[in-house]
Amino acid sequence: MVTGRYDADTSAAGELPPWGKYYQQAIEPSASECRGPAAGDAPLSQKRTVVIVVVVLLLPQAVLGWWSEVRRSQGAGQRIEKKGGGNPASRQFVFGYKLQSTTPTPPGIPAAPAARTLLAGLRVAKSGSGSGYSRAKFPHWETVDGGCNVRTVVLRRDGRGVVVDDECVVTDGRWTSPYDGETVNDASEIDIDHLVPLKNAWIPRTYTRTRPRKNRRRRLTPSHESGASDWDADERRSFANDVASPQLWAVTSSINREKSDGSPDEWLPPVQAFRCVYVESWVRVKSAYRLAVTKDEKETLSTVLESC
Repeated sequence: MVTGRYDADTSAAGELPPWGKYYQQAIEPSASECRGPAAGDAPLSQKRTVVIVVVVLLLPQAVLGWWSEVRRSQGAGQRIEKKGGGNPASRQFVFGYKLQSTTPTPPGIPAAPAARTLLAGLRVAKSGSGSGYSRAKFPHWETVDGGCNVRTVVLRRDGRGVVVDDECVVTDGRWTSPYDGETVNDASEIDIDHLVPLKNAWIPRTYTRTRPRKNRRRRLTPSHESGASDWDADERRSFANDVASPQLWAVTSSINREKSDGSPDEWLPPVQAFRCVYVESWVRVKSAYRLAVTKDEKETLSTVLESC
């Protein structure tokens, strides 16, 4: 017996284990080996050497090929190609966020339980008239990323195969609008929507009379705090260009016009599967900027979140 050979007699079942037959074949001399090589046969050691060489040569290539496929699948839809080619800076991950193939992923979207907690903390107030609002009071599409403005940043983040020129102008790409599910290949057909509309944030505080105390004059108390009208220019600029929260979304121009300045009690995305993300994001932005909600707005938000 060759040393190290598996002895079937020592097995409880009297059989080789699953690996035993291969082990046995590797170490046990065959009948032909015992006879010696026949005429024209290559020595067994030479055959084994050939097998080992083939394995050594092919195995690394197989592993490298597998790893390349893994890396390629992970990188699909994430890289941004910039005309001009070989510069390593022309290929990048956008702000470290993994871009999805169909759904954009702005940062900071809370899960439904967290969104319900945030909603409970929002102040309910009566809506004002929006008097004094002007879009010009919210400077937007500021330059924020190596010469690229906020619009380009969001187009990059939410698109696939996005190409920009040397002036950071988007020249090609593909975008799926999460509000209506439409896919377009022309950046000019895409708007960057402020999830919480600028006008909604602007609405100034209105006042209501409270019941007076005995022998005292009536008091006026604020009943609405959705008040960017009280912010300074820098605060409004920050709100209008906020890429660090789920406030900016790349959507089709047509659906953005349809939404207009509507709050969730007035308008929700036609794609119902997206409504949870929409209201979760809405609550997150309102909470972050300490903006109030109306009674109807809060009821709608609560109803949607209960189904998420």
